[in-house]
Amino acid sequence: MENVNASALEIAADKYKHLVTIREAAEILPFSEKTFRNWRAEGKYGRIFVRVFGKVMVDLSEVDLIIEVEKKKTVSEIMRLGLDD
Repeated sequence: MENVNASALEIAADKYKHLVTIREAAEILPFSEKTFRNWRAEGKYGRIFVRVFGKVMVDLSEVDLIIEVEKKKTVSEIMRLGLDD
């Protein structure tokens, strides 16, 4: 029975490994804890925050998507302004 429980825990851990605490997100990403907390309070990038059993988590996969969108916007703006030389 212990092997089944261990396997189930490993599957669950792998499935949700993209969810980290705000503190962990601040250690991984170039944003401070305060920045994450400010974003949450302001409702900015709301989809990156997930409440799991009462604990606020950061969804790193959503953060990646937002960063990619922002990069594309920046590239488009650079090209629009003719600064891509």
